[in-house]
Amino acid sequence: MVTVNQAVVHALVKEQHKAIQPSIIQKELLEPSDENVVKLVSSIVQIYGSRNNSAHYGVFRQYGDGRGKFPDQANSYISATSSTAEDFLELTKVAMDELYSRAENNSASSGGYMFFADYQSEAGRFLISAMIKKKEGLTLNEELKPELFLQLDLTKLHQAARINFSKYEEYLEASSEQREELVYLSFISPKVGVKVSGYFVTALGCKAAFFKLVVA
Repeated sequence: MVTVNQAVVHALVKEQHKAIQPSIIQKELLEPSDENVVKLVSSIVQIYGSRNNSAHYGVFRQYGDGRGKFPDQANSYISATSSTAEDFLELTKVAMDELYSRAENNSASSGGYMFFADYQSEAGRFLISAMIKKKEGLTLNEELKPELFLQLDLTKLHQAARINFSKYEEYLEASSEQREELVYLSFISPKVGVKVSGYFVTALGCKAAFFKLVVA
């Protein structure tokens, strides 16, 4: 069972090998209690980390160009006693700015719908971001003839990242030595480290861990 706290969908407008276009940024969040919003969040959570969406685990980069502005903004949001809708929207805008910057300088990259949600499940509270693409489908029209239509491809997440609130707080309270054995985020990227798909991970400041991993 998933409870949606906040959710929004923006769009990164970029076709592969073409110049990037201005992003589509929503000014208002989705209604968290809306049935379709809950279904969308639940669907994405369900396929995250599935066999076709193998997740890697790690932490935010601590310094350097690869860190960007998102980790600090995420820290402010997660650490706040009570986060508002405005706080969440600002967090997603920072993420979109970082994604735009990375995709702009990567001719092989492509955009898509950028989904963000703050949600609660039996496993705890999470912040998730995911890139969703469109795919063609078939339906029957009023004359019962098949015709094409476009729908969201929810069979596979092209790129995504998820932060576990409780594990992040545990990391902040841990000693330097303990932190070396802790992870609080996971991410999905088809070819981690490859420029064409790695810009998403880089934009959000994620870094893979290189020890025995614990699910985040």
